[in-house]
Amino acid sequence: MSDTETPQKGPQPPAGLAKDGRKDGPGRALWKQIVTSGKYVLRPDELRILEDACRMYDRADDLEKQARDRPSTVRGSTGQPVINPLLAEERQCRIAAAQLLKQLKLPDDAVGGPEVNQQREAGKARWDQRAG
Repeated sequence: MSDTETPQKGPQPPAGLAKDGRKDGPGRALWKQIVTSGKYVLRPDELRILEDACRMYDRADDLEKQARDRPSTVRGSTGQPVINPLLAEERQCRIAAAQLLKQLKLPDDAVGGPEVNQQREAGKARWDQRAG
C-alpha cells in the first residue's frame, strides 16, 4: 500500500440491518464496531456468522420494543401464568447472538493494528510447520 492510499475499513453493513431514525440499530452498530472499524480482519464465512448475529441483535431489539407495553406473564393453555412468548423469544435471540459471536473467537480487546483470529492463525502456523 502506498502512502497516499487509505486502509480499507471492511465491507459496509449488510442491507436490512436496522436503523433507528438517524442512528444505527443494535445490529448495524455491532457490525460497524467489529468490521468497519478496521480493528478485525474476518474471512467471508466469519462475516456471514457476524451478519447472522447482527440480525439476531435487531430481532431481539424489536421483540423488546413489542414487549414493553405488555404484561410479563400471560395465560397458558390451561389458564396457568406463563412467561410472555415475546420475552422468551427475545431471550432466545440474545442467546443465539452470543453463541454466534463466540464462534468468531475475537480477542477481548485488540490494541494497535488490525487483529485476526489468534486461534486460527496459531493453528495455521502449526499446520504450515508440519507440511513444510
